[in-house]
Amino acid sequence: HAAIARSGGMAPPLAVFFSLAATRRCCLPRLSPPPKATALEKMHWALLEYAKRESGSDVAKSFVVPQQTAWPEELWGMELGKAVDAARTLEALASDDEAKLQDSLFQKDRDHPSLPRLSRTPWGKRLTAIGFDWKDAKEDRKYRILVGALEAYVKEHGDAVLPRNFKVPKREPYPPETWGENLDHKLYNFKFYRENVAAYPDRQAELRDLGFVWERLQPEFNLVVQALRVFKAPEGHLKIPPSFVVPTMET
Repeated sequence: HAAIARSGGMAPPLAVFFSLAATRRCCLPRLSPPPKATALEKMHWALLEYAKRESGSDVAKSFVVPQQTAWPEELWGMELGKAVDAARTLEALASDDEAKLQDSLFQKDRDHPSLPRLSRTPWGKRLTAIGFDWKDAKEDRKYRILVGALEAYVKEHGDAVLPRNFKVPKREPYPPETWGENLDHKLYNFKFYRENVAAYPDRQAELRDLGFVWERLQPEFNLVVQALRVFKAPEGHLKIPPSFVVPTMET
């Protein structure tokens, strides 16, 4: 109740609920839904209810609000995991689209307006205000583990210039999840940059501070550009189907 009072009557952040839930689950305040709640308002409400009962905010994709008296009846059967996953997916797509707007290679062939960032909409800001993490927790964890391995390498060798096909030693301080992995292949490739770095200025700064060798991404990028040009020559566009695979000489 004190947390609610300090926030001016607004629902406290998820983090506050987490700390309360660990000690006094039975005494947490019962939230009430707004009149004629929309689907987005229900999601906001469900996340607060979820935070009261769980130790974290990472909702499993398969999670469905159970038909139990501990949960408000209005939320029974809600596929909260799928709703959270959809919101994060749309945010990621919009973030990727925003990054592409800065690339002249894609600007010429765009046939649609830029996608809106859900986190910047009024209801998205409400979710952010209660501590909702717009990043995919699993993908963020993958990035942190790989960068953790790079940090360990820098600590040992004094730089981030990984040898070609560098295999992570099976020992500390390297994260156990990376033991035996080809760290050079996982970090210095265009896919890693596009999915985990391009749209995140904070990560770019973090890698710069570690001494990440950006020039090693250039050969693969040049190869991608060459492939795009080859595709566009006969087709006349860059609307590449998701299932398209570059054919081999035999095919």
